Amino acid sequence: MSRSARAILSIVLVAAALEGVSLVRRGTLGFTDFGVFYRTCLLLRGGAGAELYTRHDVVTDWPISLTPAGLALFQPLAWFGTRAASTGWALVNLCLVGLSLAALRRVLNSACSTRSDVLFSWAAVLFVLLSAGSIQVGQFSVLFAACWILFVSAFAGGNYFFAGILLALPAAIKLYPVMMLAVPISLARNAREGVRAILGFLAGVAIFSAVFPFLMYGSRAWDLNASFWQNVILNPAGQVAYMQTVRASNQSVDALLLRYLTFDKEFHPEEPAMPHLELPKRQVLRYADLARLLVLGVTVAAVWRWRSAHRTVRAHDVLMMSAFWSCTLYLMLPETKARYAVYTFIAFLPLLEMVVNENEPAGVRVRAFAEMVFCVILIGGLMPDPPKVYGLGLVGAVVLWLRNLGLVREAAGSGLETPA
Repeated sequence: MSRSARAILSIVLVAAALEGVSLVRRGTLGFTDFGVFYRTCLLLRGGAGAELYTRHDVVTDWPISLTPAGLALFQPLAWFGTRAASTGWALVNLCLVGLSLAALRRVLNSACSTRSDVLFSWAAVLFVLLSAGSIQVGQFSVLFAACWILFVSAFAGGNYFFAGILLALPAAIKLYPVMMLAVPISLARNAREGVRAILGFLAGVAIFSAVFPFLMYGSRAWDLNASFWQNVILNPAGQVAYMQTVRASNQSVDALLLRYLTFDKEFHPEEPAMPHLELPKRQVLRYADLARLLVLGVTVAAVWRWRSAHRTVRAHDVLMMSAFWSCTLYLMLPETKARYAVYTFIAFLPLLEMVVNENEPAGVRVRAFAEMVFCVILIGGLMPDPPKVYGLGLVGAVVLWLRNLGLVREAAGSGLETPA
């Protein structure tokens, strides 16, 4: 690694450490996601059972909705006071940052031959920038990003079973990351590779969703899992309904359509300049689901066309597919905030690769840089609150998805033009 790359990496690690300090300060006060996780684990330590998922947090009034698998991973911290627990969680996140950067360097060296040192340096800066919101509030997002980066490394190296396990951990904690299983399915060159990845995923889900909770909570683990599905996932008034609101911090397609097409008695009187209709909320949410189906359909069609044109899969292809599916997942979430911005990190790597590639025309590099900055600002919430009311964060997510869609279609076209 060059001297300049080491210097940038040092600055990045210092910045991550400062984010960890912010987590300790916030966690000691008992607010944010960390506080909710901590207090929930205290309830479990005190013997709480299935009724846990009918409660709201006593400080934030947020519904308790983290899976038993996620709580089991967090549970050991409940044996300490808030300051010690928040310090421990900050250290876990900083270790995950270090692990992610080490895996990222390995991935970029194998997948990107052009100026990998420079690419890694700026990728490290981007990773810490996008993970800032997650670390400061104590979310699991950095863990998810670390698993996805490690997945790219494992799958590109031919370790398909372990790659599947790496995708299972995020899915066991938040469920919706199960969509990332589309990456190995898209890339499998034969049934054997696909089956190994899926078996690894199923084994990982069993370990993280059943074994870990049982080790922490004993016979309560089954009741906790059943209650989670009944009260959080299957309940029409559960967590999904809670996320589908017009809160300004939410930048999803649901929130955007609800702001412009419905009237919310708590939101719109506070934002009198917000233009809106007064359609029924249920009808508008159906429009949001149709938008998701459209995004998913276009993504599947593009991947199918790309796969039909490529008989071999290289490390760069694994990175490209991971980028495409990660931004697709983010665009389909019912709730997107700055704390989830790091979910899109891999999706930025193809753009960043273009920026540092001196073989690309200057105009292409400038355009890629402008698009990347634009998307980082909007997705990362690096703007005043008033613009967020109008859903600009979703614009960034759409632009990032469209850019990756274009790269996949371009790669499919070049594959079709290559003689067999």
